[in-house]
Amino acid sequence: MQFHWYGLIVGLAAIIGYLVAEKKAVSAGIDDVFFGKTVIWIGLGALFGARLWHVLTDWGLYSNNLLDILFIWSGGMSIIGAILGGIIVLPIVLYLTKKQKYLGIYLDSFAFSLPLAQAVGRFANWVNQELYGLPTNLPWAIYIKPENRPYFYQENGYFHPLFFYEIIWVLVCLLVLNVLLKNKKAKFGSGKFFSFYLFFYGLGRFCLDFMRIDRGSIWFGLGFNQLTILIFLPVLLYIGLHKDEEKNNY
Repeated sequence: MQFHWYGLIVGLAAIIGYLVAEKKAVSAGIDDVFFGKTVIWIGLGALFGARLWHVLTDWGLYSNNLLDILFIWSGGMSIIGAILGGIIVLPIVLYLTKKQKYLGIYLDSFAFSLPLAQAVGRFANWVNQELYGLPTNLPWAIYIKPENRPYFYQENGYFHPLFFYEIIWVLVCLLVLNVLLKNKKAKFGSGKFFSFYLFFYGLGRFCLDFMRIDRGSIWFGLGFNQLTILIFLPVLLYIGLHKDEEKNNY
């Protein structure tokens, strides 16, 4: 057996995310055993989506050796793909168990667990030296080994700690979510918190991606992930701001 810090950290992040989401869901009336059973399938969907999205957006890394797609311990798990995979599986699982009414509770529970899980999981990128930005001489720059640098940056040794910037951003997102919950700006279980999380994270990720050196330009200098975020941001903003008259969430 081989030990991989990447796998340990990602696994720890998943456990923390699960415990936080379970606590939120149970407090809203969902049975903990039922929640645990459903999260297994949601987690598998998120895992599959995370790897698939990464492979599709970085196909050049795998086109010549398809077997590397299976080596997830080497890095390459997209949070955007994980969210999409989980969102696709979640309503299917709830429909099959005839618990569709819990959809909003599940979504809002994940809104509070995902930022914390992301904050922990991003340290796995630091261990693998796979998520860093452009070269910089700032005091907080991180050193990247030559074998982990692109060939066109071999002369540069220090880069922006992009993983750490994202950690700060998602923790700020979590703080704002708790403020909204405390001040009763939205009703837990309405799905508003999840919409806000996606919008807040998407906005930050869109901006941070400009510093990524592995971002392939597709349209007007924007990468694939940025274009995806740009498409969904207006929808998420509308959902987050739209008043639900029947539930009187605001």
